[in-house]
Amino acid sequence: MPSCVAPGQYLLRAEMIALHSASTTGGAQFYMGCAQINVSGSGSKTGNTVSFPGAYKADDAGIKLSIYNAQGQPKGNGTPYKIPGPAVLQC
Repeated sequence: MPSCVAPGQYLLRAEMIALHSASTTGGAQFYMGCAQINVSGSGSKTGNTVSFPGAYKADDAGIKLSIYNAQGQPKGNGTPYKIPGPAVLQC
């Protein structure tokens, strides 16, 4: 946990998104786990918080995308994956 995070109670959500069927709306598969954590210290940043449902939509970049070309081969050519959700907290 970065030292700049403000003390308090947080719900931490870790999520993996399976993209093998994500070329159609509703095709991405979400596997998540949550933990209630208590952060102590002297940090002051709270970052961007989100609510579920509503943090992202089914057609957002990173949720609806094709990871295969017409021949069924993986594509991307080194382009970075756009992670859905809020921006990462910067300390």
